[in-house]
Amino acid sequence: MARLETWPEGFSAFPYAKHPDPRVRREAYALLLRDGGTRAQAIALAVADTDERIVRAALNAALEAGCRRDALRAEHQRLARERLG
Repeated sequence: MARLETWPEGFSAFPYAKHPDPRVRREAYALLLRDGGTRAQAIALAVADTDERIVRAALNAALEAGCRRDALRAEHQRLARERLG
């Protein structure tokens, strides 16, 4: 999917972002964070993920492309709740 210029009609990576395997979630978030139409929502969801690599990717995306207010709230709650590596 990452090599395709456009996603197939009707495809969404969001269901894969909730997969139990973090490797699947990482790939889903890589797609979602790269696309301007899904980035903001993906950032808001990714900062709550249990996988620190996903959280880091979301924070990097927020730094590079900006961040919606709801994503900032989610990031703040996550950082206040626990200490990341």
